[in-house]
Amino acid sequence: MNLSNSNVIFRGKKYSFPYGEAHGELILNGLDIKDIYEIEGLNKLEYLRKLDLSDNHISEIKGLENLKNLEVLNLSRNDIREIRGLENLRNLKEIRLSHNKLVEIDSKDLMNLEYLEYLFLDHNNIRKITHALFLYKPTLGAILDGNPVFGTYTNLGDRMYDYYKAELMELKFMGIEDIIEVYKINEYITLELEIDEIWICVNDKRFSDPINDVMTISNAPNKSEFETICSVIKEWASNNYNINLLPEGIAVPLLKRLIHAGDPIAKQALKDKKE
Repeated sequence: MNLSNSNVIFRGKKYSFPYGEAHGELILNGLDIKDIYEIEGLNKLEYLRKLDLSDNHISEIKGLENLKNLEVLNLSRNDIREIRGLENLRNLKEIRLSHNKLVEIDSKDLMNLEYLEYLFLDHNNIRKITHALFLYKPTLGAILDGNPVFGTYTNLGDRMYDYYKAELMELKFMGIEDIIEVYKINEYITLELEIDEIWICVNDKRFSDPINDVMTISNAPNKSEFETICSVIKEWASNNYNINLLPEGIAVPLLKRLIHAGDPIAKQALKDKKE
């Protein structure tokens, strides 16, 4: 072990981390750091296990590529807008990004982190989580409180989700359903994409058969097909359930279900068809 590489310099001051059983933790919080590259020698700390850069003004995650043994990274209370620059840190077990400026989580940026156990994303402005992070990492504990996408998902054995607060979320509910995505159309209608089926739900209850049984969709619909169906149903709903915008075999039974759910627009649409 090269003990000469056990410290860094930031604005002329030296900061060191102790070697020990856990190979040390470096704490650089509350130092008004704006750019990680300002920290001289950080990229040489190959044995570092824990790095605390919280309470700074960092806007981009960069300059950490050589910290191959890093297990815990704390970037809470910064100005980070997207998760990038972590793909080489394959030993990460815990990432803290609470109180930042994140809006969207593109899960492919975290897929390489095979040992990731905890992801703290609370108190951002996250509205969308893409690429089914929880589907591929079903044991991941993620904290999302204080976001438009809200909830605490730990091991995802519990069906804890709120798709009314997010237009598009990707979740995996282990042991209950194989839901990958949920899309909210309006107050009454949502669409669910499973591994091999697309469902229309009215007031959280599934309507009839999977929609791919009655429309021209593959037996294992992909994300693109799901988005197409979402657009079609959204257009239909936006046009006061115009009967001409959906196959009658779907539109009429669905209108009847919506009327039963208390949708006044559906009642008028069905009346117009009969006239």
